[in-house]
Amino acid sequence: MTFISFYDRFRIYRKQIIGISICIFLMITTVMPVEVRWSHAETITAWVLPVFSLFSLTWMFFSTRNTACFKLSICDLLMLAAALYYFFRVWIGKEYPCATQFIKDTGMFILYFTLRPIFSPFKVQYIHLSIIFVLFGCYEALNGFFQITMGGSRHPVYALTGSFLNPGPYSAYLLVTLIIGILSKNDVFLLIKEVPTKYYGYLTGLYNFVLATLGIMLLSTWSRSAILTFAIFSLWHYRKRYWRWRYIVWAACIGFIIGLYFMKQGSADGRILTWIASLKTWMHDPWLGVGIGGFRHACAQGISELFTVDSSDPLFFSGNVSEYAFCDMLKILTEQGILGLALFIVVILSVLYNVFHYSRSLFCAMLALLAFSLFSYPFELYPYRVMAIMIAAIIPHHFQIIRFRGWKRNGTLMLYGLVFVSMSTFIAREVQLRKNADKESELFIGLQNEAFIPAYYKLLQKENDNPQFLFQFAKVLRGMGRYNDSNAILSNGILISNDPMFYLLQGNNYKDMGFPHFAEQAYFKAYAVMPNRLYPLYQLMVLYESVGQRGKMKKMAKRIIEMKPKITSPATEKMKQKAKIVL
Repeated sequence: MTFISFYDRFRIYRKQIIGISICIFLMITTVMPVEVRWSHAETITAWVLPVFSLFSLTWMFFSTRNTACFKLSICDLLMLAAALYYFFRVWIGKEYPCATQFIKDTGMFILYFTLRPIFSPFKVQYIHLSIIFVLFGCYEALNGFFQITMGGSRHPVYALTGSFLNPGPYSAYLLVTLIIGILSKNDVFLLIKEVPTKYYGYLTGLYNFVLATLGIMLLSTWSRSAILTFAIFSLWHYRKRYWRWRYIVWAACIGFIIGLYFMKQGSADGRILTWIASLKTWMHDPWLGVGIGGFRHACAQGISELFTVDSSDPLFFSGNVSEYAFCDMLKILTEQGILGLALFIVVILSVLYNVFHYSRSLFCAMLALLAFSLFSYPFELYPYRVMAIMIAAIIPHHFQIIRFRGWKRNGTLMLYGLVFVSMSTFIAREVQLRKNADKESELFIGLQNEAFIPAYYKLLQKENDNPQFLFQFAKVLRGMGRYNDSNAILSNGILISNDPMFYLLQGNNYKDMGFPHFAEQAYFKAYAVMPNRLYPLYQLMVLYESVGQRGKMKKMAKRIIEMKPKITSPATEKMKQKAKIVL
């Protein structure tokens, strides 16, 4: 092929090449290691956002010169309405520290509005996008296979995590790509027929092998949410093959669901408790919710309220400290209320409508991801947010209702450039600063020297929504005898965490300050937040012993002896032995 012919082909397919290249770049970021706060992929995407914004602005300016028209769809307007509502809640409400969550969510909104003008004229075919998804799913499957055979998972207990921190979200990646691969199989085979005949058998066999690998690795995760979602999809997809035996199959499915519950009953009960507690707190303000960033605090408050009403319910003893709601819609409802959830659902329905008319495989994959999100937290993780945004931006949008022409078009483009270029630059800078602050805060762990206090306060400006940093800072202040300052930091931590250790450390501070009454309240709060923990009761027993309240001390010692903790350890046995000595 000569250079001229290659150039001519590039000119013909340049839009598709650019669109596919952007898709591949974004998918590469989805297989980078996921971190609790700031991953490398999030940093890269943040710095690319200004580039995307400038490219999008330039493309819109030159590509619309002939048509003199700038279009917005209903989906775009709904997404803009959801973004404005979200910004209003954060800027006006300021109920809880939520800078990290706000920056991440803002970055996703900007990514959507910068990708839409780029993808709109590039016409990336769904089959190309499907192949990209399957290839990266194959990469994650192979990554998991090597973790099983050679070790190197990212969790101390689970041997299979992929690029994620545990098997749960990893299974969602395999689930989505497997469904896309199954539903795109016939179209991929038609595309393969265009290659020389002698390679057709090898390529089809390789594709089937990839799908089989995805399925085997999906089952290997033992993720109940993913397996159940895939089972439902399989029943729908292959319904014609078993319709004669449908009642038997349905009965088997019900038994399968019950078996999944009892397979990890403690974990399932913990999620149920989280849902009930969150709804309990949400009912205090159903329309607006508790505020952005307040889910964990709301969950802790809900458990304490429920525990006060009925402390004998065995469900309370299944609770655990968790950063996630295990239901993305529930988190939105709790934090943003009915208005926020309604906006989210309307946006999702609009996207699904467009996806349905674009690709059956992507539509089913989105439905599967939404179903998975009802029992897990995929939309809190960077890979799935990017995948969802990419699909929403790349699909053709129906109902183009607003068209700007002439000077209105030019004014709209100038406003677009001013808003999104400046916001994307701000996001990139903030992500880098906060990631650096996270790394710097890790260097201070265990340093109990007063000389580091000014450095802690400097980092507090960027780390005020990091529970780990706040707890460590409070411990350092306590070690220096600055109990009031320590409690002030702990009060901030309580707003963004459901960990009872914040209340316990507060109680220790009050006890050392000579305020046993406040210490008692803090210990009881810690116990109400997590009733399956033995340590708060032990601290109460020690407190009563120190102030000479022997009646309360013996009563608490009896409760410690009778209580069966969720996890038995040498520490719990030691506390029980001390309680027996007291009695």
